[in-house]
Amino acid sequence: MMKMEVYKKIFVKPPYKGVSINCALSYVDKDTFKMVRICTFQNLSDRPSQQYISYSTNNGMDWNAGKLLNKYKVVKDGTIRYSTMPWLDEDKGILFLFHHTIYMKNDEVLTGLYGRKIFYQYSKDGGNTFTEFSQIIESGGEFDEKHYMRDVWYGRNSASIGNIPIKLSANEILLPLYYFPLDRNGRLYNPIGAYTYTNVVFLHGFWRNKYIEWISSDPITIDPYKSTRGLSEPAVIELDNGILFTVMRGSNDRMPSLPGYKWISVSEDGGWSWSKPEPFKYDDGEKILSPASYSALIKHSSGKVYWIGNISKTNPVGNSPRYPLVIGEIDQDKMALKRSTMTIIDTKRRGESKYLQLSNFNVYEDRKTREIVVTLARLFPQNREDWTAPCYMYRIKT
Repeated sequence: MMKMEVYKKIFVKPPYKGVSINCALSYVDKDTFKMVRICTFQNLSDRPSQQYISYSTNNGMDWNAGKLLNKYKVVKDGTIRYSTMPWLDEDKGILFLFHHTIYMKNDEVLTGLYGRKIFYQYSKDGGNTFTEFSQIIESGGEFDEKHYMRDVWYGRNSASIGNIPIKLSANEILLPLYYFPLDRNGRLYNPIGAYTYTNVVFLHGFWRNKYIEWISSDPITIDPYKSTRGLSEPAVIELDNGILFTVMRGSNDRMPSLPGYKWISVSEDGGWSWSKPEPFKYDDGEKILSPASYSALIKHSSGKVYWIGNISKTNPVGNSPRYPLVIGEIDQDKMALKRSTMTIIDTKRRGESKYLQLSNFNVYEDRKTREIVVTLARLFPQNREDWTAPCYMYRIKT
């Protein structure tokens, strides 16, 4: 099979030195070419500074001036930082904005593990107006703004959106999350002493007139001696046979002799229970080496499913290296990556830094061209101290 063609360009330039730009795009309704773009500015790891929202009426060819969507806020003893992602419920033509708020004491990242909440808004008129903010709180009498889902209590631990939501054939929204579990003493569970430790869970969303009812799945867990930071950032897709398939981030942080893998799991009951995680493989059975980094699954209009993520020639060490970034088709019977289709989207060039990051990207399918479009901030090509990075756009002809 022929490899895919990739076309690359700078999409949004940073307005000043020392800031990176990462943009997430979505269509806003069922069948037009109107789009929304949310661009995130960042100059510190895991600490977005502000986000801007803008719209295009011609499939992303031109964008309006846009406006400030959110900006970090300094409060007593700390900082509140915000991040927002757009997502379209294609069946209903309803545009969502999913928001994180993260309170960090003294603006220290690890204190944010206790201070995350998730909210949503939606628009039925193509992004012209949105509903008020609604906190995601699991259905049931025991849950409230603090204990907002199973196994999560704000101030003791918290949860984050981990990847792109999907709409199931059963007409449910499936929201991929990861959370920081507690041990029997009520402290954050982290048996290896890695940077963090998380489990994966999915929230099922059911439309109830003007709001969404949320119910959590069983969690997906893993032996910490197989993945030292647990599992996170679950990419998920519904296959043609109705099975749900997820690819999750793993890590060998603190134990570099462990193989660094992505991990897969499947659900045969609509996403309520999940199989024991296994390493992600090529279709010939070889396990794929991959750093602790984000990946994505996208179902193309052709019916084919593609995985996008980082792979490694040799065993990665924790988060690194985050190049090359590749795309390949999923064999839906084997639930494995078809090696013959694997195509490099981008990688380190001669003279570039080993700290280059091609990760934390966004992806959608272009309605006109049917290309898969990836956007990302191409971080640290010279050194890891300089956060100056434009948002690049990669168009992939499958």
